[in-house]
Amino acid sequence: PLLQADLMFPGLALDPSGPRVAFSGGGGRVAVLPLAGGPPVELGGFSPHAEVISVVYADAGRLVAATAWAGPRDDKVVRVWDVATGVARSSSPLPGAGDGVLGGIRLWPAGAKRALAAVSGQGLLLVELGSLAHRLVAPDVDWLLATNPDGTLALACASESPKTCPPELVDLASGRRTALGDH
Repeated sequence: PLLQADLMFPGLALDPSGPRVAFSGGGGRVAVLPLAGGPPVELGGFSPHAEVISVVYADAGRLVAATAWAGPRDDKVVRVWDVATGVARSSSPLPGAGDGVLGGIRLWPAGAKRALAAVSGQGLLLVELGSLAHRLVAPDVDWLLATNPDGTLALACASESPKTCPPELVDLASGRRTALGDH
């Protein structure tokens, strides 16, 4: 099947510049599917043991970024592909990421050339997709729920389950966190 993942629903991202969708899943799969028809373009790089559930577009659709939720520690990186050439680059393994689901990572867009990685048990990392440099902006954040379009704010929570934690608004420039209570 086109969309298949063993642990969670595969990641999906709509291309802001045209009729394509990027998707991820089990077996380390990341691909771009033209919605006008044609076969998916496979973007390689993750091992077949990786469960990739997060995929995002960046830089006006010129880049696709993804990361593994589960799999070997070497797959716990942010991998970025140039959509036109298929060339991939990878960060070093993110802090706190481990084998299996330990240190699972979820990725969200954060402006034109940045992404946010929530590393379970570590915190929220801001990743520059050009240099692949990353920095911790909010420790002890386990779930990233949403980002605003310009990548300055994130909605997150510091609990193992997003169903039971009060959401917090995180200012990505300062790291300041504002509890939103029981909203």
